[in-house]
Amino acid sequence: MTILISSGGTVRTLLTGSLLATVLILVELTAPGGAATALAASGAASGAPVQAPAPGYADLRQRIMAAPPGVADSLDSLASFLAGLTTDPRGRVYAIFFWLAQNIAYDTQGLFSGDFGDLTPASVLQRREAVCAGYSRLFHALAGLMGLNSVEISGLAKGYSYASSGTLGPHAWNAVELDGRWQLIDATWGAGHVDHQRQFQRKLDEFYFLTPPAQFIYSHFPHDRAWQLVAAPLSLTEFEHLPDLEPAFFGRGLALLGDPVVSGGRWSLELATSQDVVGSVNIESSGRRLPDRFASVTRQGDRLRVSAVFPRPGRYAVQFYVGPAGDARTLDRAGDFVVEAVVGEGERAGFPQGSIVLQAHGGALNLPATYYLSAGQAQPFDLRLPDATDVALVDAAEQWHHLTKSGDRFQGTVTVVAGELRLFAAFNSPAVDFEEIATYQVE
Repeated sequence: MTILISSGGTVRTLLTGSLLATVLILVELTAPGGAATALAASGAASGAPVQAPAPGYADLRQRIMAAPPGVADSLDSLASFLAGLTTDPRGRVYAIFFWLAQNIAYDTQGLFSGDFGDLTPASVLQRREAVCAGYSRLFHALAGLMGLNSVEISGLAKGYSYASSGTLGPHAWNAVELDGRWQLIDATWGAGHVDHQRQFQRKLDEFYFLTPPAQFIYSHFPHDRAWQLVAAPLSLTEFEHLPDLEPAFFGRGLALLGDPVVSGGRWSLELATSQDVVGSVNIESSGRRLPDRFASVTRQGDRLRVSAVFPRPGRYAVQFYVGPAGDARTLDRAGDFVVEAVVGEGERAGFPQGSIVLQAHGGALNLPATYYLSAGQAQPFDLRLPDATDVALVDAAEQWHHLTKSGDRFQGTVTVVAGELRLFAAFNSPAVDFEEIATYQVE
């Protein structure tokens, strides 16, 4: 799926040679993930927070990690050990999921050679490595021995091949029945991922433990559509044109609000969030990262707005990151939106460079809305910053220009001088400690 932005702001969508009057997004990711756009075809809800493990799982993990030698010498002995840890069916499912993640490595050599070896449960247990079918078969075998009702599911997924070449790959996973309801598990992706060096990186990812179907469907397409477990199953074409977002998207409580807005060479996306988060954006074109001024993220209440401006026609990867507002060092990749722009806004386009501090306080820069300003001109400034007690501009001559506060807005007119123009805010009274919240360039 590719967005084409014409000079008049018209949006065209390419789909197997046909033109459709809808906006579609191509999302390419470097690791398996889910997604959060509302399913128009099924009406399924989306963007729900990742299901949290039940109490007691920490103890389960410790006991599994401390298992005595020999408990995994056979399927029967391993099933007996895991079943003995808990009588709770959901806990038993988690025990299998966690054991596989800790003890079965992904067979990268088999993936790239096509020689998968013996994928029977007994062989996978002995070898301690497998491709996805080996994980799903071993999960199913252990579940049966532990009194759980499970099935193996085969289909297509947006995994390693999708991230590297945009093609769907064959995949296998499981469903398990708990409390009379079928739930989805991907033990393979829960164990880790294959990196760009084609090496398996073991890393437990509980997003793939009992993943809500309305999120799972964005990355997994079962051959038997009944196992989508959504109200109205999607066709393969519909599945291919869904966005594909990283687990961090859901883990941070994000949801997409409608389609992106396209105007000229500009693109924006509205997100809702149930958590106190901030976002960051990188834009790449032809393997080159564009300057930060071509992207912007703003926050107001429980809404995030992600914006990008494209200097030239061409393909751009808009890489979105998200993390907790209190720790901007832990932003995780949430998704890559690839946009084909057929018109550019020019090299002088760009947004003021708002900082994470501005986002965290729910601020917005209203005027000026561009990164480059003209030296010697009287420039009006207008921003919203509800928590601030004082806002000041510091120019290249280190002169301070305080703006006037009116409610949650700060305004003023300043004749700007050439050089970097920085915007600072104080969030205490009296205003003593100022934090940088944005920068402009004056020429």
